[in-house]
Amino acid sequence: YLEDSDPMVGFELLMAMPARDWFFNPNVEAIFADPQDRFSLNADFHYDFRQTSQYYLWGGGGAALIRTDAGRNRDGEWDGGLNLIGGFGWRLEGMTPYAQLKVVLSDDSQVAAAVGIRF
Repeated sequence: YLEDSDPMVGFELLMAMPARDWFFNPNVEAIFADPQDRFSLNADFHYDFRQTSQYYLWGGGGAALIRTDAGRNRDGEWDGGLNLIGGFGWRLEGMTPYAQLKVVLSDDSQVAAAVGIRF
């Protein structure tokens, strides 16, 4: 997450939808921020604008449910949000490395840049 250079790890699934070039991309993220960690559950959809045998280019969005951990002795806080995503990936020997930019619109809006690998 770019605002404070907060590191993040995530796990996602990529599921083709019946409509051509549309995908459902549910995912979870853990954001390690000082002083409050955040966790998000996301239901994103994206459209592949460009697919070739070598690379993909996509854009989309979806709903976010964000929990901010207020510390060991206090309850956390839940917030809803909207994700706007765009990215590109390339095929490489049975896997797809990718880079993605995400804008999270919520009470505490954020911008995230991520890299990953899909198998």
